[in-house]
Amino acid sequence: MMRSLILLAILVAAGTQGKTIPRIPVNRGSRIINGDNAVRSQFPGQLSLQISSSHSCGASILNENWALTAAHCVQWNNASSMTLYAGSINLSSGGTIHNVSEIVIHESYDAFDSYINDIAVLKVSNPFQIDGVDVKPISLPAQGQTPADNTVATVVGWGELGEHGPFSDTLQRVNILIVNHDQCNSIYEFYSYHVYDSQICAGVPQGIGGSCRGDDGGPLFIDGNVVGLVSWSRYCARPEYPTVYTKVSDYVDWIKQKTGT
Repeated sequence: MMRSLILLAILVAAGTQGKTIPRIPVNRGSRIINGDNAVRSQFPGQLSLQISSSHSCGASILNENWALTAAHCVQWNNASSMTLYAGSINLSSGGTIHNVSEIVIHESYDAFDSYINDIAVLKVSNPFQIDGVDVKPISLPAQGQTPADNTVATVVGWGELGEHGPFSDTLQRVNILIVNHDQCNSIYEFYSYHVYDSQICAGVPQGIGGSCRGDDGGPLFIDGNVVGLVSWSRYCARPEYPTVYTKVSDYVDWIKQKTGT
């Protein structure tokens, strides 16, 4: 993912076709690689963010009117081109379509500075039908809470099943570990990227597993709370390159202010 800023700018501009930016090969958010099929009602807050009716990113339900995703997933698109698919683990059947009417990107988001503040909320014109089974708001962590190193976390999505592979029709999940912040930062500083305190890292140090293109904006769970949003990484799910996530706990107050959640 970490190419030069000039090349990155070219890639960002290419994202207007509803595709997420390729990882650096920094990569933007994948099928969950080496994951398992989710089961019905396991992740009822999960959404597919679709551009021109095609899956592009992950997102999560905040309340009946608002959803949460990464800023880079929406920065180059109009609300009129976006829909959110809810209520099913299968992209091809069973879900409901919700039109996006408003996009609110964090005021300090910067794609050219390690994707800092990579967070956005989306308002829908036809509300999510909350039933507590297949459609349910996510739980947020406490403002400022930081997960401990080596904590087991779960990332989910419909992204690529491998680098440059097809997207998955069935929602995937995989367990990964929170990576020490300083260690993660030292890895990426070699490529002139900085991992900020408002970002957390996670991966599988001893094996292959994690997120890739198409999982961007989707949730990272710990104990049922969404603690992270898939933001960027170098390649997909490689043990030597943890994925960097937006640390949701740093934005809880911002989310509440924008959405009334």
